[in-house]
Amino acid sequence: MAPDPLSLPAIHASHVGIWIADASGRVQRVGRGEAIAAVAATPHVLLGATLTGDRLGYPELSGLDLLELFAFLFPARFAVPTPAGIAAAMGIAPPRTQRALAVRAPARMGGSRPAPAAAPSDGQSRRCDRSARPAHR
Repeated sequence: MAPDPLSLPAIHASHVGIWIADASGRVQRVGRGEAIAAVAATPHVLLGATLTGDRLGYPELSGLDLLELFAFLFPARFAVPTPAGIAAAMGIAPPRTQRALAVRAPARMGGSRPAPAAAPSDGQSRRCDRSARPAHR
């Protein structure tokens, strides 16, 4: 029987450091060796398996990749493949610190699906939408 995905630990590896959050939400900063041992022993929730594996120096990394989940659930929706980009695409506030990323990843799994972001109320298009339009029609 597979474990409940919400009870799995989460890992976040960036250029600043590596953090692992357990199922209870306790976060600890770990070294590369400890992180590799942890992900080899238990599947982890993560954002971007390829990049996380590269940062750990462990290309065989596998786990529950939230980028893959997002692409599966919303195949036609663009999102920048970063924590802030996925948060913006989902209509949620991005985590403010690197440490908070490890805590929020499992907390968002299995949550309710957010409503799409509302259009600007002043009738103005967003700057990125306007720049994405072709110059000729």
